[in-house]
Amino acid sequence: MAQRLTLLTVVVFVLGLNIGQARSESSPVSRSVGPKMTATLEQLKDHLIGGELDTALAKAREVANAPNLTIYETYVIQTLIASVLVNLQRYGEAASALDTALATGQVPAKDIPNQLRSIAALHYNAGEYLKSIAVGERFFDAIGNQNDVQILVMIAQARFILKDYEATTARIQSAISVAVETGEAIDKRWVLLWIASEYQTGNAQGVAAALKEFAARFPDANYHLEWRLFPLLRDLPPVEL
Repeated sequence: MAQRLTLLTVVVFVLGLNIGQARSESSPVSRSVGPKMTATLEQLKDHLIGGELDTALAKAREVANAPNLTIYETYVIQTLIASVLVNLQRYGEAASALDTALATGQVPAKDIPNQLRSIAALHYNAGEYLKSIAVGERFFDAIGNQNDVQILVMIAQARFILKDYEATTARIQSAISVAVETGEAIDKRWVLLWIASEYQTGNAQGVAAALKEFAARFPDANYHLEWRLFPLLRDLPPVEL
């Protein structure tokens, strides 16, 4: 199930920031918001509850450009902007806002991979395939391996759309291998993508290997029907956020 941020998520986010995080003389500055930001978040909460997303976005961006924001306040407002933009289905802008939030250094280390996953998925769903690939590679750097099936499939799909068929083959084969090792279910479309990428490069042996894989994994499938339908599937599905 796609984990898209909803309006309720945005409201809860603002409420969570507003409660108990106003900066006082005794509270640590690095992870708190000042009185002006607290008041602004209250206003934004009202706009969000009222469904006034465009108004909330305009106000949040005005605040983001204000002078003298702390690093944490920048993180807070950019994360909020990203949340609103996701609800407006403006995924490319949302990805940029989340990346700005990440660049503040305020994202906990354990959450950085998931933040990068979200940024990559947003770029992909915005049709910004090169950016989604680049952030996917950053994700692999962050986790220290290349064993995430979802990101491997996303990169393979992006490479196929960009007509980089050799890279598609490499990534989708990796995704299938990792899925086998981890016991994850293999999607029929992954193997069809493998067949298609081998076909596009004229690699007859590769096509034969992929066909053999398809027949072994999906013996009850009507391959000829699947292959005829594949051009309809080339508008590959969105990546879950």
